[in-house]
Amino acid sequence: TSLPGDEVDPNVSPDGKHVVYAWNGGGPKLDHDIYVLPLGTHEPVRISTDPADEFSPVWSPDGKQIAYLRAAGTGIHVVVAGPDGNNARVVATGSAQSAQKKRLSWAPGARAVILGDDAPGRGDALTLYRIQLDTGERSRFSREPAGHEDLSPTLSPDQRYLAFVRAAAT
Repeated sequence: TSLPGDEVDPNVSPDGKHVVYAWNGGGPKLDHDIYVLPLGTHEPVRISTDPADEFSPVWSPDGKQIAYLRAAGTGIHVVVAGPDGNNARVVATGSAQSAQKKRLSWAPGARAVILGDDAPGRGDALTLYRIQLDTGERSRFSREPAGHEDLSPTLSPDQRYLAFVRAAAT
């Protein structure tokens, strides 16, 4: 893209025809909204309008949904919407601590997402959680060794692997 401002967190759709990303609209504000850009065009479509900062958008493996994170006061909301922004709903809430490091990925099958979120009792070190979209149920997905954190999950295109970063906790 060649838009003014801050464009971050790009993610290409499974069919390769669109990219979803967060953009601050070119103004001085730091909050981002979520946009979908049909590849080969220069006209992004804004799919979120909440005044809070939104980031880390990802396409579902079937291309029928987009999940993203929304800073919400004392927490981070996991939001799922259609590719046009319709039917947006909050499916879970995470901690607002270390928000800049939090990222989303889909879990295999498009019925859950993986979120790097704060591990209870470990300060701001992150661990990976699986969140069921229909119930919001959250279960720990990774077991990092002491002194480390797991973050930035990414599902492989064939849905067989989940890559993530394991780093020394800061």
